[in-house]
Amino acid sequence: MKRIMSIVMVTIMLSSLIAGFLPFWIGGNVDDTISKTGTVIFVDLEGGFFGIVDDEGEIYNPINLGWDYREDGLKVEFQARIRDDLPTSRMWGTTIEIIDIEVLE
Repeated sequence: MKRIMSIVMVTIMLSSLIAGFLPFWIGGNVDDTISKTGTVIFVDLEGGFFGIVDDEGEIYNPINLGWDYREDGLKVEFQARIRDDLPTSRMWGTTIEIIDIEVLE
């Protein structure tokens, strides 16, 4: 009887562990998408990189900002997926993956 209880407990613990890490293993939560307008800025940290500050002041660290959009002060509208499953060395803003981006006039 003790052996069966031990097997049941181990199974429950493993299931909980797998459920907790599953979003990280499959690439994060795909429902974490945002649509914002903001400004591309050059951040002079760690050699420099481009980030986006939205109109509410939230800061974003895009991992795939195209060369055409790397202009300090450029106003953009963007749709992105939050990628908190990807560690970066920048330690600046919320990491995002751009899905769509357009320059605003």
